[in-house]
Amino acid sequence: MNDHPEVDWKGAIGVRDFLSHHYFDLDAEVIFNICVDHVSELNHAIADILKILK
Repeated sequence: MNDHPEVDWKGAIGVRDFLSHHYFDLDAEVIFNICVDHVSELNHAIADILKILK
């Protein structure tokens, strides 16, 4: 994870926790903005990590 400082790993973990445990408190616009603004960089980082692990 240190190889990908562009990803807010603690934030990603926090979003996962919130999605899993506070489902009824979700704000769809906030979740949409997270997806638009951050999922692409997370996807690239995970793809790089998977390449290294193979």
